[in-house]
Amino acid sequence: MKGRHAPADFGWRLQGRPVQVLQDRSWKLPARRDALAAFLAPYCGDAQTLQSCLQCGVCTASCNLAREDSGFPRKQMALIQVGQLEAVMSDPDLWRCYNCSDCSTQCSSKARPGQIMAGLRQVAVERYAPLPFLAHAMSSVRGLALVGLASAILLLLTLAAGGSFHPQTTPVLYASMVPHRTLNLLFTFLAGASGLGAVISVQRSWRAFSGRAWWQVRLRTLLPAGGEALQEAVSHRNFRKCEQFPLAGLAHAAMMAGFFALLIVAGAVAVRVLLGKPYPLSLGHPLKIAGNAAGLAMIVGAGYFAIQRWLRRRTERSTTFDWLLLANVLAVVATGMMVEGFRLANLAVLAYPTYFLHLVLAMGLIAGLPFTKFGHSVYRVVAMASLGYNARIKEVLHEAQGNAA
Repeated sequence: MKGRHAPADFGWRLQGRPVQVLQDRSWKLPARRDALAAFLAPYCGDAQTLQSCLQCGVCTASCNLAREDSGFPRKQMALIQVGQLEAVMSDPDLWRCYNCSDCSTQCSSKARPGQIMAGLRQVAVERYAPLPFLAHAMSSVRGLALVGLASAILLLLTLAAGGSFHPQTTPVLYASMVPHRTLNLLFTFLAGASGLGAVISVQRSWRAFSGRAWWQVRLRTLLPAGGEALQEAVSHRNFRKCEQFPLAGLAHAAMMAGFFALLIVAGAVAVRVLLGKPYPLSLGHPLKIAGNAAGLAMIVGAGYFAIQRWLRRRTERSTTFDWLLLANVLAVVATGMMVEGFRLANLAVLAYPTYFLHLVLAMGLIAGLPFTKFGHSVYRVVAMASLGYNARIKEVLHEAQGNAA
């Protein structure tokens, strides 16, 4: 059949095979759809996977996090298929997804909506980061290597200015290599820069999700919405609804709790050093016990996700963006424990190089928090808070209209 009614390939795929339909010049998919598919392919997989969705709704029906009024995640898949990337980027429902693979497992056309949603969130992290090009670079091995190189150079300059390239060997004393006060100043600067980046990211994402600038927010309405969103994030209540990997919620909670516990311990140790109290701490000190327990929790959580991604590598493609944070977290915690062990064993030849590597990895992790997958913890809270905030605003307006009537 030729001419107006000849079969045409509009990019739809069913289990990887083209689905051809009759042409109708009165209706065409947007021309930018193919360009958008090519743009998203590195994030979500090949273009065929992205275009396989048949809008059957199984993903929404199989997702325990979908709401009756949202159409999630079918709505986001439909928007992408017609080239509406901006609409998806400003949709807070994008952050309901935890990529647990429940929807991808049930998808008959093998469109892998969970993987596509994960890729879209990576695009969003780059979009809302204060330095989008840096966020994009840090999602690649080459970019992360450059960040590591920059961290190493900065640490070498710190050693040249206020440290020593010839620390004492008996006993091993890391302060003889980098004084603790100098190290505190360095990490305070990095944490401050990272925090500033997070604030900018929150402001940009809030405006996109809620449609309002931060100065237009009603604080009395925001506080309960933000409290509910934060409570949900801390409890991992929704994460535990995932059926495909029921332990994922616990693993993620362990990873996040361990990270924030280590930040608190590091802050407490910095205050002790500032007050001139003795350091390093003994193995039986409460702060040392808390730090080691937090490190083990991070290893368990990150290790669980690394194993799951490895087992799913043939059925669901994991991007470098997914792997880099897990690898960085595991490397930071592992080298930190090795640093402690080498100091106790007084193995200077191993202790100081490992300590240098540990500091470089920790610097890169902290400085890159707004630009890596760790940003999910921030954007998800902002997205859920915006949903609650907008819902409360609608209730107030509806009540006011009712009273006026």
